[in-house]
Amino acid sequence: MPKVVEFRVPLPLRTEEFKTALPYVVTRCSEELSLKGTGDKVDVLTSEPFDDGKLKGQFTHKVFHVSRRLPEWIKTFVPALRGTTLEEKSWNAFPYCKTVYECKLLGDRFKME
Repeated sequence: MPKVVEFRVPLPLRTEEFKTALPYVVTRCSEELSLKGTGDKVDVLTSEPFDDGKLKGQFTHKVFHVSRRLPEWIKTFVPALRGTTLEEKSWNAFPYCKTVYECKLLGDRFKME
């Protein structure tokens, strides 16, 4: 049976302030990654509220263009990697969060939840 360990980190924010700050920080980091001039880009396809009956929160669907992060020698041997993207689907309902990463190029072999 796995051992569950819980860590509590006190923050100088109230819960309402954290709910406001988290989307701002995530958006800011995505913009900075896109604007650095490295060719990396984050496309936000969907960002909308969700309500599944139990939880209410924010659903986001992003596409990360990661081919520039791969070593050049790998792209030489496998030209199909030149347009590689990584998709992120995230359901954020503080304090619960579910995130799924997929790489369409690799199909069902790469899916991380």
